[in-house]
Amino acid sequence: MPEINFGANSVLSEGGNCASCMSGGAKKTKKPRKLTAYNKFIKQRLDILNKSSKDYKANFLQATKEWASSPENPKNKVGGCGDKVMGGKKSGAKKAKKTPKKK
Repeated sequence: MPEINFGANSVLSEGGNCASCMSGGAKKTKKPRKLTAYNKFIKQRLDILNKSSKDYKANFLQATKEWASSPENPKNKVGGCGDKVMGGKKSGAKKAKKTPKKK
């Protein structure tokens, strides 16, 4: 049975049973995710900061510091009673790990 070589790792016999053919065909393309508030804020701030300075690392650091105190940050939004929203994290002390008892 003659074999046809389509590259370094792909060998196709006349039966058409190569590994790439058996994997289910073409891969499905995924829809791009929606940008989060953080992504939008950082993109916007980096566009502004990069116009004035070309040091990307310093600009990114500045943008993240601004995000920490930004009103667009969900963690900085004020709840109905005047308290800050905890952002989904549980408040309170961490639970202690259980240690096995010695016999």
